[in-house]
Amino acid sequence: MLKVILPLALLLVGMIASWAIVQSPMELAATPPKAEPPQVEIMAVEPRSVRLKIRSQGTIRACTDMKLTAQVDGKVVKMAPGFKEGKFFREGDVLIQIEPRDYDLAVVKAQARVAAAQGELLREEAKADLARKDWESIGKGEPSPLMLRIPELKEARARLQAAKAALEEARLRRERTELRAPFNGRVQERWVEVGEYVEEGTHLARLFAVDRAEARLPLTPSELAFLDLPLAPRQNLGEKGPKVMLQASLAGKRHSWEGRIVRTEGVIDEKTRMLYAVAEVRDPYGDLGLSPGAPLLVGLFVEAEIEGRTLDHAHLLPRQALRQGSQVLVVNDEHRVSFREVEVLRVEGKWAVVQGSLRRGEAVVVSPLPQAVEGMEVKIGPA
Repeated sequence: MLKVILPLALLLVGMIASWAIVQSPMELAATPPKAEPPQVEIMAVEPRSVRLKIRSQGTIRACTDMKLTAQVDGKVVKMAPGFKEGKFFREGDVLIQIEPRDYDLAVVKAQARVAAAQGELLREEAKADLARKDWESIGKGEPSPLMLRIPELKEARARLQAAKAALEEARLRRERTELRAPFNGRVQERWVEVGEYVEEGTHLARLFAVDRAEARLPLTPSELAFLDLPLAPRQNLGEKGPKVMLQASLAGKRHSWEGRIVRTEGVIDEKTRMLYAVAEVRDPYGDLGLSPGAPLLVGLFVEAEIEGRTLDHAHLLPRQALRQGSQVLVVNDEHRVSFREVEVLRVEGKWAVVQGSLRRGEAVVVSPLPQAVEGMEVKIGPA
């Protein structure tokens, strides 16, 4: 009987309990979980004077670069021992000697013509003096130029002047057989050897001066607003131009050279839409003892950092503090954020230089805060 009654009793109790639950359901209070404010990093802003730096790049070239050209015909009979690629020379050094004998003979001949012309002039002057005395003794009135041999005197003087000019030309051509260095420099290329016959106008070598070097640095038109740089100076700026620091890797080491912007090229490049400023470095090879460091080689690619204007009452913020290009998030005393428009003057690497409505001591969010909205509550601390 128990095997029959006990299951029936349990079933009956379950049915009664189910009916009671249905008749009186429990009401549960729906309490949504409270959202935790996001944690952000802040930075108290302080206005300061900020000197801007404009970055560019370029290739070093010589300020003075020329082709050494033969000015007379002849055979090359001698060259300076150090007249080779990469060698240095001093101003006035004889680099190449062209066979001078023909030109020496031309000088002697010209001297003889001058002497003959001088003798002829003396004879004509004596004849003219005699003709005047004869006229004064027997003549009446004013004598004609022909009577006084005036045309003959003029011709004799003209022939003497022409002979002297021919002598000067002969001496000049003799002088040009010695090709002298026009400046302190270095040989870049040489295209002639001893024994070769060269004609007037033949290019013999390529030389460049070592007193100065320069680099063309491209700048965007907007970057010119940050430089104290006239767009079309009438003369080189010299020591008044902005300082520039050039850097490059050479022989496995990082080297730097200080120079100045001396001029701008005054035109916008049609292809790149850039304006080129020219930076100049004195004594790039240490020839004058002004640059004891590594030589600034012609053809070297360099990175440039140009000293720009100094801005007063500017703010230096981490780059990630900028939102949507020209906004920052400011946290008030109640730990709520608000958007603030600023003027972004310059972004350099990890930092941005801004001006605007920020006040001293205000807290600016410098960590990521996705989906930020006006008035959002935040918690200050490491993000």
